[in-house]
Amino acid sequence: MTWPFDADPPVPLPPGRAVVGQEREGTEPLLWISDGPAPAGQWAQLHRAHARSGL
Repeated sequence: MTWPFDADPPVPLPPGRAVVGQEREGTEPLLWISDGPAPAGQWAQLHRAHARSGL
């Protein structure tokens, strides 16, 4: 399962934007581009939530 755009992400993300792939008609997030570095500990949170978020 991946995080849908119409729901809150499973881990709070820093300011930025989602990027979607063209192969799936842009329906699912492919990656997140933040405006700056992630806060301390956020990579670990994202890793734990990967199965739910797909990020």
